[in-house]
Parts: sequence; C-alpha cells; structure tokens
Amino acid sequence: MDLSRLSSICQLQEEILARAIKIVKIGGIIVYSTCSLSIKQNEAVVKSTIDKINNDENLNYMLVLQPMFSEISNESLIARFGLHDSFLKFSKRITPGVNSASAMYIAKIAKLARIPKKEIK
Repeated sequence: MDLSRLSSICQLQEEILARAIKIVKIGGIIVYSTCSLSIKQNEAVVKSTIDKINNDENLNYMLVLQPMFSEISNESLIARFGLHDSFLKFSKRITPGVNSASAMYIAKIAKLARIPKKEIK
C-alpha cells in the first residue's frame, strides 16, 4: 500500500462505517471487515467511530462490540482458520497464508438503544 494514501483511506473507511451505522436500525448489527492488518485501518477506525458515537449524548443509540466465532472453541480449529484475537476486545484477525486465506480484520458492532442518564438511578 502507498503509505501516503493511508490517511485518506482511513478517513473513507470511517465515513463508510458511519453511513452503515446510520442506516442500520437500533438492535441491528454492523460487520466491519477489511483485507488489511493495518491497525490504522482496522482497530483505530472501529475505536474512533465507536468513541465518537458513544460520546454523543444527543444520539438515541450507542455502539457495542460483540463477541463472534464463539462456537469455534477448539484450539486446533482456531489455528486451522488462522483466527486470532485483536487487542480491541472481541475483534478478530485472520493470519494471511493459513488455508490460503488473505489477511483479514473483522469486528461485529451492535447498535443498541441508549438509556437516557436521567432514567438511570
């Protein structure tokens, strides 16, 4: 990848993710996935987007990363798929070259109703 374009690519990815979040109904799921292992394109985009939305008290929803692939608990299957935990809780990475796979990053994001602070006691 041309590193001089990385910033604009990340900005575009944030815009695409933000649009997906806007059109998904509350209670819905957004899957963010790339064929890159770049932290800037992956964890940074997801974390930045979630933080912006969750810190905006004017919105009636919030975002929460969700677990995935929990049915794959056998260590040999995990190794077979090249699946690894990311440092961003619940997001995953797939190692390139395992089973002819390309590099991948995957995050499952739930759009949930926000409980107004005045209702929390």
